[in-house]
Amino acid sequence: MIKADARTQSTAAVRFALVAGIAASVACVVLMAARAWFVFATPEPPQALTSGAEFESLFAVWKAVHGRPVYIDQTRIPFAGSYYNWIYYTLYGGFARTVLGLLGLGDAWIPAVCKLFTLAGALGGLGLSWALASRVAPHSRPATAALGAAGFVLVFLGPLMGFWAIATAPDIWALTFDAASVLVFLHLYGRMPRRAVLAFAVLAYCAWGMKQVFVYSTGAVGLFLLSRRDWTGVFLLTAAMVSAWGATIAVGPPDYVRMVFFGGSQVILDPATAVRNMANFAVKCLPLLAGAAAAAAILGRRIGRHPELLLPALGIGVSAVMAGVASAKLGAAENYFFTTSFHLALFVWAALAHVRDLPPQVAWTVGLGWLGTGAAVTAVLAGLAGNVSMRSFHDNAVAAARCIGTRPGPVYVTSPALALPWLVPSEPAFVLHWNYPLDRAAGVAMEGGGVGGLIGSGYFATLIADPATIRIDGAEILEHYRQTAECGPLAVFSRRQEG
Repeated sequence: MIKADARTQSTAAVRFALVAGIAASVACVVLMAARAWFVFATPEPPQALTSGAEFESLFAVWKAVHGRPVYIDQTRIPFAGSYYNWIYYTLYGGFARTVLGLLGLGDAWIPAVCKLFTLAGALGGLGLSWALASRVAPHSRPATAALGAAGFVLVFLGPLMGFWAIATAPDIWALTFDAASVLVFLHLYGRMPRRAVLAFAVLAYCAWGMKQVFVYSTGAVGLFLLSRRDWTGVFLLTAAMVSAWGATIAVGPPDYVRMVFFGGSQVILDPATAVRNMANFAVKCLPLLAGAAAAAAILGRRIGRHPELLLPALGIGVSAVMAGVASAKLGAAENYFFTTSFHLALFVWAALAHVRDLPPQVAWTVGLGWLGTGAAVTAVLAGLAGNVSMRSFHDNAVAAARCIGTRPGPVYVTSPALALPWLVPSEPAFVLHWNYPLDRAAGVAMEGGGVGGLIGSGYFATLIADPATIRIDGAEILEHYRQTAECGPLAVFSRRQEG
C-alpha cells in the first residue's frame, strides 16, 4: 500500500513537471515567434536592432558584402571596429551577398537577411541537439524524453536567448557549432575515439572562428580526456586545436590579429556587470539549474562512469567559470552563458535517461522551476514585463533616415545605429565601434584627434545630433556648424561657409 502511494505521488510529480515543462516551452516558442513577427513584418526593410552593438556587426557585414576590408585599425578614420572572428564575417557576408544578389535587393535588406540567418542557426541548433542527444543518451520513456527536450527549447528559444536569436551576432551559430562538436564527440567516442577527437576539433574550431571566446567545450573535452587517461586523445586534441589556432593567427593580416585580441582598445572588467549577468542567467535558466542539481545529487559517482554525463558536467563547470569572467567585461550581457545553458540541458537530458524513478520531491522542484519560467514568459507576452516588440526602433530609424535623406558628406551621426550607410549615406561611413568612448576616455591616440578633432577642423560637411547639442567628443560644434533642419528629435547641422 505504501509503495503504491509512493508510486502515485511520483507519477503525479512527474506529470506536473512534464506539463509545466511543455507549457513553458510552448510559451517560449510563442514569444520568439511574436518577437520575430514584429521584427520582420514591416512595410520597409526591417531596421530594428535587437542586440546591444548590432550596428557594429551590420557595418562589418556590409563591408564584407562590398568586398571592403573588414578588419581595419579602429584608431584611424572612420573609427570602426570588427572584434569577432573571421568565420563570422565571412559566413554572414557571403550569405548576405548571395541572397541580395539572387533576389536583387539593396543594402537596406542586410539586417533582415542576417537576422533570418541567425534564426536559422538557433532552429538548426535546437533540431541538431535534440536529434544527436537522442542517439547519445536514448530515452525509453516518452515523458522523460519530452521533459529533456524542453530543456533544449529553453536553450535555443528561451528567455536567455531572447532577442539574440533574431540579431546579427556570432553567438548563435557559435553555440550551434559548439553543441554539434560535443554531441558528435559523444556519439563517436565509444567506437572511434580518434575520429571523435578530430571531428570535435573541426567543429570546435568553427565555433571559435565565429567568436573567439568559444573555447568552453574545448576545455571540457580536454578535461574529459584527461579524466579517462586518454593520453593519445589529449595529444591529438591539443595538437589539432593549437595548430588550427596558430595557423589562423600566422596567416591572418596584422589588423585581424590585433582586433581579435582587442589590441589597442580598452577591456574593462566590472564585477557588478558580472554579478548582474550571472543573476540574469540563473533566473532565466532556473529549470535547468534545478534539474542539474537534483540529477547530480541522485546520480553521485555514477556521473564519472558515463561519458554522456561526465562531459556535460565538466562543460558546466568550465563554461560557467569562463563565462563568469568574460561576462564581467563592461557592456557584456548574459549571452556569455549560452554554452553553460547547453551543457546544463544536455546533462539533464542524459540524467533523465539514466534515472529509472524520479523522486517526487525532485520532480516537484523541477516542475516549479518550469512553472516559474512559464509564468515569466507569459508575463512578457501579456505586456506586463520585458519587450515583445522592437517596432518603435524600426519606425524611428526609418522616419529619421527619410527626413535626413542624402546630405553633403562626410556625415557624422551621433547615433551609430543611424549611421549605417543604407540609412544615412556617407563616404566614409562613420559607424563608430562600441569601445570608441572608452578608448577616448583612456587617452588612446586617434587619427585627426578622433571625431572631436575632425569636427574642430571642419572635416565633416554635416552633423546629425540632438538639437541641444553643444559639444561632440569634446569639440564645440557651433564654431564650424549651424543648424539647418530638424528631423524629429534630431537636428541637421551644416558646415559654415568660410568668409
